[in-house]
Amino acid sequence: MEPEYAVLPRQAARCKLDGVAPVGDAWPAAATSELDNSFMGRMTCTVSRLEQDGTVVVSLNRGGVDVATELIEKGLASQAQPTGKLH
Repeated sequence: MEPEYAVLPRQAARCKLDGVAPVGDAWPAAATSELDNSFMGRMTCTVSRLEQDGTVVVSLNRGGVDVATELIEKGLASQAQPTGKLH
């Protein structure tokens, strides 16, 4: 195989964080920088499930801390209702 074909370019997938929902009807614009800071640094991403529309639901862990739990504890998110099982 030619070396230029051995490495894939970066690709994107539609994802959402498992177990969280916005507080109210939408994510607050005022909390954007604090939300952004919650996603800084090296994390471990685990796929929880694939939704019917192709969205990949993931959990994120940073240094032993679950990011979803951290967002809920900071009041930046609310706990989401379970939506199903792994497809």
